[in-house]
Amino acid sequence: MLRQVSSYKVAADGFLRYVAIPHQHWHIDVSYLNVCATFYYLCSILDGYIRFLVHWDLREQMTEADIEIVLERAKEQYPGSGRV
Repeated sequence: MLRQVSSYKVAADGFLRYVAIPHQHWHIDVSYLNVCATFYYLCSILDGYIRFLVHWDLREQMTEADIEIVLERAKEQYPGSGRV
């Protein structure tokens, strides 16, 4: 059962953000990995409240379409949630 705890979290820009429940606000992070002179991109979706890794995928390209695919797969796992 999810707790309904209200809290303020300090964002990376230093401002306070109100996040009330899990899966209310997601963050997208893209990192690159150099494996045998080939770049791969690790796209991950993190929950802003519980700092849970919602979904991740390793891609060969970092295009807008690739990021949208990763986001849609995360939304399929947790329907009705994930304001990015």
